[in-house]
Amino acid sequence: MNSLKSFIEAAEHILVIQAENPDGDSVASSLALESLISDNYPNKRVTMFCNLTVPAHLRYLKGHDRVVQDFPRDFDMAILVDCAEEVLIEKTLRNPDAARLNKVPVLILDHHQDKIHMPFETINFIDENAVSTGAVILNLAKKENLQVGKDTATFVLASILSDTLGLSLDFVRADDFRTVADLTDLGASMSEIDQARRELNKRPQFITKYKAELLGRVEYLLDGRLAYVHIPWEEIQQYSGIYNPPILVFEDMRLTEGVQVVMAVKSYKNGKMTAKMRTNPGYEVVGAVAAKFNCGGHPGSAGCKVEPGMYSYEEFKNELVKCTREELDNLSTTKELNETE
Repeated sequence: MNSLKSFIEAAEHILVIQAENPDGDSVASSLALESLISDNYPNKRVTMFCNLTVPAHLRYLKGHDRVVQDFPRDFDMAILVDCAEEVLIEKTLRNPDAARLNKVPVLILDHHQDKIHMPFETINFIDENAVSTGAVILNLAKKENLQVGKDTATFVLASILSDTLGLSLDFVRADDFRTVADLTDLGASMSEIDQARRELNKRPQFITKYKAELLGRVEYLLDGRLAYVHIPWEEIQQYSGIYNPPILVFEDMRLTEGVQVVMAVKSYKNGKMTAKMRTNPGYEVVGAVAAKFNCGGHPGSAGCKVEPGMYSYEEFKNELVKCTREELDNLSTTKELNETE
């Protein structure tokens, strides 16, 4: 049976690819994989690639500046982390040099339940029980007797904290806390990660004023169950390089009484639109909402995008609201049936 270790040992230059709109798990798991390979195989060359620069709010992760935007030509193996669908690396695949992915082994490391859909053959290491892709990497390292150093442990811990919102989501199990304890024994520190994140995310006064403007624009739909905000292209241009607008307001939106789902839609200049979605505990429906747009994520934290010309803004908004209503109503019906049994 093929193992991660055997593929690494057979390669000389390993390309690690993450999604084009990376989250904390994507970036941290890339860094964890780079660190793991470097510690165990110091003569191997590792290149981390993302079509876009690492978002500003994730630059508390030490080593983020090693993620490059120039697609290499001489790699002999590729590993996709936290992205098992073609839609997540569309721009990357348009690069002529990406044709090399048809000629070398391509591994996918992920923990999502999405169907694997890539225009080339892949070898898949999927662990749906893991809470993050970083945790998938850790489990593989343990299984294959690879050394896990302090830096690797730190990046794995950062990935877990990111995808579980600080271990606060309801799918977190006792084993995940034991994993965090093991990572702490290896030298990782939750407080150091959080301090680095807080220090980076200190924001200038004009960003705080913008946050107030965003909160003032929040719409409460579906009888207050859905908190919704729109970020137009002009604001993406002005603010996203400093602070990702949805991250500014999501927690306040989630803490609003009666809110079950929060959603932020970005409209881009070329007509592309994206939706970022999270839920409060007990209302984990946004993975199913994203799936209706052929996208994915977690039940409680997901996203989707539509290409130019597919929808007008109002059509996209209305479809998102409709899908959210359907999923929340289905969830409510299921809960009522369970209570009567």
